[in-house]
Amino acid sequence: MNNSNYYTWRKEGQLIFGGSKNATKNKLNLILSIDENEIIYGKLFTKTIESEEFIKYFEELLEIMGENKIKNSLFIMDNASFHVSKSVQKYLISKNIKIVTVVPYLSTFNSIELIFRAFKNITYKEIYTNMKELKNKIKRLIEDEDMNQIVKKNYVETLNKYEEYFINKKDYINLDEIKSSILGKKRKRQKH
Repeated sequence: MNNSNYYTWRKEGQLIFGGSKNATKNKLNLILSIDENEIIYGKLFTKTIESEEFIKYFEELLEIMGENKIKNSLFIMDNASFHVSKSVQKYLISKNIKIVTVVPYLSTFNSIELIFRAFKNITYKEIYTNMKELKNKIKRLIEDEDMNQIVKKNYVETLNKYEEYFINKKDYINLDEIKSSILGKKRKRQKH
């Protein structure tokens, strides 16, 4: 059996056992927008997502959602480079879109990461003979009612974690440890 025709999810830069030499060229990126009940819109990209692609995605999302829903929405994004780029920020401000970014590297409060984990767990279980099969599987998952149940569950769990942390002061992170780590890095940089 020639494994070089099969594709799988992988961390960027990580080699895939038995994978194709072209495995790094054949990667998929997925952008999803969710609300408390469902996946509103998802789009697959076969290349690295740049600011221009994200702005185009957001324009398509705005068309799907409608102006009234946009005005009453708060968009929560992680700190992906294309989310925080100057051109994207300028675009979002020009459309009066309210956004907030999550704390970096704290997936506990990032419900979309839980959804991506569910996508990966489902797609890891199969072998795809070509990229088209994998794309089709992901497109079906975006429309799947079971995925919307996962969205609802993870959305509620994330809100509960926010409440526990910000209202009940449950300690998910040690802020003093983070501060000292950041200050330590700054001091090291100043010495050099």
